[in-house]
Amino acid sequence: MRWMGLALAASFLLPPSARAVEYEGPVYTYYDVFGTPAEIVQQMKMKGRDGAFGYTEYHIDYRFSSAQSPQGCGVTAATVTLHVSILLPRLVGEVSPDLQRSWDAFEPNLRVHEAGHEAIGMTGAKEVETALLAVGGQPNCAATRAAAKAAADAIFAELGNRDQSYDKQTEHGKTQGAVFRWIGKN
Repeated sequence: MRWMGLALAASFLLPPSARAVEYEGPVYTYYDVFGTPAEIVQQMKMKGRDGAFGYTEYHIDYRFSSAQSPQGCGVTAATVTLHVSILLPRLVGEVSPDLQRSWDAFEPNLRVHEAGHEAIGMTGAKEVETALLAVGGQPNCAATRAAAKAAADAIFAELGNRDQSYDKQTEHGKTQGAVFRWIGKN
């Protein structure tokens, strides 16, 4: 599961033509692992988040401007910002060539898996932008703000489901090779 939040600001300071998904990230945070393969796995279970070795967290903020017209009030501009942070393990210390090969087979695949969660967040941010810009024809601008919030909230709820489906489909990255396997000799 991925954490996701939103911030809403109905801004009348945005120019009418303003439209963009802004991207901030990813910001990587690492936790160190070391020792034997069994110790490394245990550390990743303890130091990772929610039992996962890697974890992607995204937060979507949005703001929009609206204006009243003879046809009603609608959104005239929207800016959506996606903030992404990714937690990953980092192998430290002196390691044998076998252990390094095991790590090198695992770590890039974990990054690929976490990038999939990042992509879900980006898709969601673009969908929020599109949904906001589609809000129009409301009787007043208070109704526009409510409709915009409802549209964004529906997308946020769906993003949680997408992240869960992605983890189920990939078995939390296992089908993508994000499994730490000892390649060396006992």
